[in-house]
Amino acid sequence: MNVHPKRSKSGNLRKANIVLCNVLSVFWVITALTLVACTPLFQSTLVVSSAMQQALSINGAVGLAPASLTFIAEADAYVSESNPGTNYGNSTTLQVNGASNPEVESFIRFTVTGISGSIQTVRLRVYDTTNATNNGPAVYATGTFWAETGITWTTRPGRLSGALDNKGSISTNTWVEYDVTSQVQGNGTFSFVLAADSADGATFSSRQGSQPPQLVITPADSLTTTPSPSATDTSTPSSTPTDSATPTSSPSPTSTNTQTPTPSLTFVTNADAYVNQSNPSTNYGNATTLQADGASDPDIESFIRFTVTGISGTVQSARLRVFDTTNGSANGPAVYATGTSWTETGITWNNRPARTSGALDNKGSISPNTWVEYNVTSLVSGNGTFSFVLAADSTDGAVFSSRQGSQPPQLLVMLAGSSTITPSFTATETATSSSTPTDTATATSTLSSTPTSTQSPTTSLTFITNADAYVNQSNSSTNYGNATTLQVDGASDPDIESFIRFTVTGISGTIQSARLRVYVTTNGSNNGPAVYSTGTSWTETGITWNNRPSRTNGAVDNKGSIGTNTWVEYNVTSLVTGNETFNFVLAADSTDGIIFSSRQGSQPPQLVITFISNITITPTLTPTPTSTLSAGDVVFAGAGDISSCNNNNDELTAQLLDAIPGTVFTTGDNAYDNGTFTQYTNCYDPTWGRHKARTKPIPGNHEYNTSGAAGYFQYFNNIPSYYAYNLGNWRIYALNSEIDVSASSPQVAWLQEDLAENPSQCVLAYWHQPRWSSGATHGSNSSMQTLWQIFYGAGAELVLTGHEHNYERFAEMNASGAVVSQGLREFVVGTGGGSHYNFGAILPASQVRNSSTYGVLKLTLHTNSYDWQFIPIAGSTFTDSGSTDCH
Repeated sequence: MNVHPKRSKSGNLRKANIVLCNVLSVFWVITALTLVACTPLFQSTLVVSSAMQQALSINGAVGLAPASLTFIAEADAYVSESNPGTNYGNSTTLQVNGASNPEVESFIRFTVTGISGSIQTVRLRVYDTTNATNNGPAVYATGTFWAETGITWTTRPGRLSGALDNKGSISTNTWVEYDVTSQVQGNGTFSFVLAADSADGATFSSRQGSQPPQLVITPADSLTTTPSPSATDTSTPSSTPTDSATPTSSPSPTSTNTQTPTPSLTFVTNADAYVNQSNPSTNYGNATTLQADGASDPDIESFIRFTVTGISGTVQSARLRVFDTTNGSANGPAVYATGTSWTETGITWNNRPARTSGALDNKGSISPNTWVEYNVTSLVSGNGTFSFVLAADSTDGAVFSSRQGSQPPQLLVMLAGSSTITPSFTATETATSSSTPTDTATATSTLSSTPTSTQSPTTSLTFITNADAYVNQSNSSTNYGNATTLQVDGASDPDIESFIRFTVTGISGTIQSARLRVYVTTNGSNNGPAVYSTGTSWTETGITWNNRPSRTNGAVDNKGSIGTNTWVEYNVTSLVTGNETFNFVLAADSTDGIIFSSRQGSQPPQLVITFISNITITPTLTPTPTSTLSAGDVVFAGAGDISSCNNNNDELTAQLLDAIPGTVFTTGDNAYDNGTFTQYTNCYDPTWGRHKARTKPIPGNHEYNTSGAAGYFQYFNNIPSYYAYNLGNWRIYALNSEIDVSASSPQVAWLQEDLAENPSQCVLAYWHQPRWSSGATHGSNSSMQTLWQIFYGAGAELVLTGHEHNYERFAEMNASGAVVSQGLREFVVGTGGGSHYNFGAILPASQVRNSSTYGVLKLTLHTNSYDWQFIPIAGSTFTDSGSTDCH
């Protein structure tokens, strides 16, 4: 599966506002429990710096101090007036310039999820890299409908506000904060543009750079959450129809179905090492680098392992991120899956595990001092241990940071925007739906789940400091809260101490260890400082030497010699007891001072908590489709009413297509709202567009909201307005219901001629607007009667349509829509992801309906028959299947 995130496809990440706060509370409680419960018996590190931080912070506890929730940009790019058609979405920088110069603007988008209460402040943070300015840019709100790899000066969205904040002088190598509180009021997708009001430009790090933009949200102090009781959804219907197939189910577990947001979970590697063919028995597990070299050189490969936990839904994308340090490459390495049976301090060239896949991704030119992202979505499908190897295909080697270095490898997992949350069950459940129709169309769904045995999973959660500052005895009333460093010095020198605060949430079990991690930058020490607990009555921008709080205990850990450019870990287990706010002070006991990075610097302090939880987990019930293809069989799969940049449902249905071979069809309304070329590029292309080469599309009414459906035809390379083709033994007709379909129309004349010239035992047609529908929004369309009558008269088997955003299967019908033994069957498959429509009055020939499930219809076209199967997105359980012979 090759997933390409769109507009977020931040899950995405990324997006929808949750309307009911009590439902949101239930979701986050369950998510928090699932996060700690779904963990195998090994450690991993989860950086709580995005939407999942809220999942951990809203855990049913009342009265916790408000944490600052940090979201990482899901998309960013700059655009240049000098090159109005050029996209810079993959650049490692965001640039801003203006006035008399050709203008350059930078666009940044975030998806905020998990907010359940009032917001105190919201700050957009960008990191100035190489180019300072005496007159920094202003920030504005802007439209969200743009794609990182598609936006240009020509296509950029307009501004939606006046300047939200404006900056003066900005230095290099520093974070710049913009107050955007007025724009962010809760959950949603928010897009900003940085635009200059002077000719003195600035350069910031993009998300492809070393310091991606951040959105820091501080909830109000009064924020509390009280979980709502779960709703019970239990049904036990049964039926034995004589000429219909109605899926039934008898589930007994109590479940809560909740729409989920799309957090991005960043896991830090828990083991890495390189191996060297020149020294085949040497282990390099403690090195600060990972190296890759090959071809005519002796090979050097790097192994990286992650433990993924807390996934409770569909994985939308997974990206391996490694930081190139001192050695770039004109031809970067490829990444492969590999075995997990190796240890960091034991692996060598001789005993390294074999690769278990082909290249998952491969890189070209790589620059030093930059993050490199590999798409490994096809390998990471949920919780588990995942091992990768970086191997070169050239002699131009690359050097990356290891976890012992300053920028450890990361695995960024984005969850999809809709999943089913299933609480713990107490027994093994098997729900089997069945029906016995006479026309051999059997709508069945067999689902089962087996609860795991009670385990004691070990989970490591990494919290980023939400306040830090140093204080200086020499300048006793000065505040240094905005400094990029934390300093410590003492003894005969004037004392300098550093204060650090964390808010810990989401702990549900016994704490095994707690480690305070600080990063030494430019000044090491032969006698490092000690760490103490301290009071909570201080603020980052208010603390000074004079008002600093007192220490509340003796030293809990003390360090000796410390080098530069390295992480230092302090054992603070005795101080961290559970979910609350913890404050530490670093104080020296020598004159050999030291300098660490603050949260305004490049490596903010971390608190790594490892805890043990005892919970029984039961996986979500999901159908497992099976099929066997024989010679001459072809697969035909798709849906209609598909892509919108306002949600990620199309990504979930596209993921189904990732696992289905054959030809893909669409039944129109492929790109909302107007089928413009930009909407196709930004919304459709990153999801269903990855199957474009095997797609046979047709347009819908929304395509024609753009004059002549110009965007549709441009995107699909001027495909004919209607056309026919052969698949196996079947003749397939792709028709256009949005133009004239009357008996005297050119389209109908062409259709009748083609049917006469290409007689076939098995015939299928698809167009957008259904002739028959029980839908409440559009319903049946009598203007399609000419097409219906022609295909019925020709003895065709199937008509596929969309338009109504639901799933409906009809019995075989005659020209007037009455049920007959050998007639024309219609499927309405408006389930591609756009939205859902309800049903109204049910037509007599309607056999199966569903208005709450996204998915695709998979048809297996045999020589003289066909099978159908509706495949739902992950987390949904509705399905429908059956078989019928051709006439």
